[in-house]
Amino acid sequence: MGPSSQPSVQPSGEPSIEPSEYPSVAPTTTPSYAPTSTPSGYPSAEPTANPSSAPSSIPSESPSTAPTAKPSYAPSISTSPTISPSTNPTISIEPSAYPSMSPTDSPTSLPSASPTISTMPSTSPTMEIEPLRTLLKESSPSSAFELHDENSNQYRALYWLYYDLEKYDNYTNDEKIELWALGCFYYNTIGHKWYNSTNWMLDSGNLTVCDWYGLTCDGMGMVLEMDLAANRIQRDLPNEFTLLTKLQYLGLSDNSLGRLDPLLFEMPNLFVIDFDGNGIREIPDNIPKRNRVKELYLADNRIDAIPSSIVALQKLEVLWLWKNSLEGTLPSFLRGLSRLGECSIYYDKVAFLLLNKILCNDN
Repeated sequence: MGPSSQPSVQPSGEPSIEPSEYPSVAPTTTPSYAPTSTPSGYPSAEPTANPSSAPSSIPSESPSTAPTAKPSYAPSISTSPTISPSTNPTISIEPSAYPSMSPTDSPTSLPSASPTISTMPSTSPTMEIEPLRTLLKESSPSSAFELHDENSNQYRALYWLYYDLEKYDNYTNDEKIELWALGCFYYNTIGHKWYNSTNWMLDSGNLTVCDWYGLTCDGMGMVLEMDLAANRIQRDLPNEFTLLTKLQYLGLSDNSLGRLDPLLFEMPNLFVIDFDGNGIREIPDNIPKRNRVKELYLADNRIDAIPSSIVALQKLEVLWLWKNSLEGTLPSFLRGLSRLGECSIYYDKVAFLLLNKILCNDN
């Protein structure tokens, strides 16, 4: 039996149970009230004039040769992708609810209506930070590598200075360098474990570096004195500490530094170094001659010898060495410390009196 030559005038109330062997020559003028339960063996030659009220429950075996004149009232819902892609992609005005399983080979011709929102920060800061990094490299060339190492304290201080300080844009280059040096000092000596770190690393509101615990500034806001005695300061001072070029007094007694860095003697305005009670074992044997240190407090440490390099401290007026591990006779080169006042050096036991006799009589 072949198909009818003319479509039925009225639609059937129910779809046919079995599909016809051949498609009708022309589509029905009115769609059926419900879709067929099984697909036809062949697609219709032309699309229906009006869309069906609901999508079919199963896809057609072959796509239509042309799109329908009107879109369906509801999109078809497929649990699997089509076997072959359409020759012309659809243009959606709304984003898809789910991402595609694989990205496209080329970008879309039009931008998305709204930008994507990332929940993760970028792995490295923007290029805007580079002028600051360059400034710090120039001020401390030995820190160039660390300024790119995200695990270093120098990098942490760089990041803090640029991103965390509210008044960053108001600071001069000298102030930025000083703040970075203080940040390196804070991170390197485990500042979050200090007994007192009030206001450190903050500049909100009216706070300035001069309000940080233990710091005293000059009229220009540059640090003149640091007094953090008995404050659980640990580990060595970073090399960047020497960038505190206005510093005159450094009081870090009764902490756990463990080392007297010879770089401290190169600081242009540092007059007083108080490292009493820090477990220091030796005085550097390479003290530079160009220094301005007048008072050096190294009592209650573990020093067992006085190196000849100490004679480089030509401006030294006070030297405390009591309660160390010094024994034997005093080295004769101590007479070269011509500015030492009477009884400025304290030596253990008998040597204490001998020192007084040698220095006091010669002066």
